[in-house]
Amino acid sequence: NYSNNINHHTTINDIINEFQSEGKTLLHLAAGSGHVSIVQYILDNCENINNLINKQDNNGMTPLINATISESHDIMKLLLSHNALVNIPNKDGATAIHFASSDGSLDRLQLLIKSGGDLTIKSSAGNALHWASGKGRHDIVKYLLDNNVVDPNELSGSGLPPVIMAAVAHSEECVCLLLEANVNVGFILSGNLTLLHICAENGMKNAVALIIKSIDGINCANLETIDGNLPIHLAAMSKYEEIIEILIPVTSVINDKYIDSSTVDIINKLLIEGEERLHHWHKNNNNKSSDNNNTNNISENIKPIDEETKAEAEKYKQSGNTYYSNRQYNEAIKEYTKGIELDQTNQVLWSNRSASYLQIKDYQNSLKDAEICRRLDPTWPKGCYRLAAARFALELYEDAAVAAYEGLKLDNNNKELKKIIQDAVKLGREQH
Repeated sequence: NYSNNINHHTTINDIINEFQSEGKTLLHLAAGSGHVSIVQYILDNCENINNLINKQDNNGMTPLINATISESHDIMKLLLSHNALVNIPNKDGATAIHFASSDGSLDRLQLLIKSGGDLTIKSSAGNALHWASGKGRHDIVKYLLDNNVVDPNELSGSGLPPVIMAAVAHSEECVCLLLEANVNVGFILSGNLTLLHICAENGMKNAVALIIKSIDGINCANLETIDGNLPIHLAAMSKYEEIIEILIPVTSVINDKYIDSSTVDIINKLLIEGEERLHHWHKNNNNKSSDNNNTNNISENIKPIDEETKAEAEKYKQSGNTYYSNRQYNEAIKEYTKGIELDQTNQVLWSNRSASYLQIKDYQNSLKDAEICRRLDPTWPKGCYRLAAARFALELYEDAAVAAYEGLKLDNNNKELKKIIQDAVKLGREQH
């Protein structure tokens, strides 16, 4: 609507200074667009650029933060040459430094540091090392460790050290860099999960070998999760034979159990046991439900339908989506229910109804729908998110973390899943 207020007296300077959308100025928009010439034009034609250069939008974002996110080195240099401040945080406490750390550009990070960037500033998600580790940016992690500017054991706002975040991000290179910096490997997450458990389950052979060089690492090798699994069991469940071999000498119960067996025999026996444990874990996880509902029977008895019925159900889904976007959650539930009655095979309908139940705080029904959604399509990360969100709402923090962790295996860059893990771990520790 800003164009309606422009008249023949309006100058370029007026437009540059007066235009705003959700607190964003033209400089915000241009800086985030990556168009250097437009940013240069604004800087050249704004009479009071000092009032604009560090202005924050409704989320606390500055033009410099936007330029950093858009990965435009040239725009960042332009803004810094006009006295853009590096350490202004957004509403989550994140500065341009954090975003440069997470996108993996050492050049952009060094540019910000030379302009006064503070690497120790801690956002809700942690400092620069947390951000780089959580995204698997090994170049940034190495730089930060080599320059000894941050404590590699410092916990994020969610109570996680960088090395755990790197492991969850499936970045063995970052994990190894942090291990070589002598980080604490004895950190225990809710459910008795440790760094060694995560690395063993995800095939990080080099990381596993480094972890067990310490006493804490050996202790972790003999620590069972709440499901009764040692790191060596998790490696067996994932069929990582080399990791099993590495862990055999430091796993006391295995040495005692197979004292007269060869290494090859032990590995083979553990692989067979791993299949049994995996089956048992899936059975327990699939049967887990807070109100003992019969979601297994529901999902197993769903029958395929014709295309015409699917199309009709899709209409109800779209109608439900409209109600949901307008925050009319009860109406959305009615529409999704009509769609489900026609097409029980559509995991999106179950997912959307689960989200709607969550919004009206009907957490049990949200959980029920999320479980069905998850079973209908085990390869869909959104199903894991719905299940994690419902469990989290019911304060089943360990179960929520498990569901989110499964989702990260399908989509290891999913920010929503990572946040649930971090929050669930923090609250789970407080709960215990």
